Amino acid sequence: MRHLLSILVDNQPGVLQRVVSLFARRNFNIDSLAVGTTSDINFSRITVALNADSYRLDQIISQLSKLPPVKAVEHLDSACAVERGIALIKIRADDLNRLNILKIADTFRANCVDLHSNSIILEFTGSPNKLNAAVNALNHFGIIELIQSGSIALNRDNIFLCNHNSKFFHKNLL
Repeated sequence: MRHLLSILVDNQPGVLQRVVSLFARRNFNIDSLAVGTTSDINFSRITVALNADSYRLDQIISQLSKLPPVKAVEHLDSACAVERGIALIKIRADDLNRLNILKIADTFRANCVDLHSNSIILEFTGSPNKLNAAVNALNHFGIIELIQSGSIALNRDNIFLCNHNSKFFHKNLL
């Protein structure tokens, strides 16, 4: 089953490597990874998407919580979280199909960020399902290149779930 983890860490060199190596040592495959600073420059937020059963998920959350630079770990429930990603898609386009491609882009509220005589680059933002639907809708035009960011996500609730022993428990640090 797919899970999203939001990990609040100290914003310092080497922290991402420590977190990611913990996943590798436990033989977890990371499906998506995104990192960025929070409103407090002393902290960064790592968002990780992975597939795991509940036992292994509890195991990785427990191990993450023990790492010194990790201040909080939150398992985001997809029903209670807002998840977004970004995709840039370069599509073959000519005078015959350009309008149809732009109509599909408009349907997905995408932005045209580059336009050439033989290609269009579109920027899509949204949930993983929306991004996959956009790719599927554009596939038959001929996708030249595609890049997607890792998912970022926030819980809709006001409570930030984390390590109960942490001084950050029940504090919204964003």
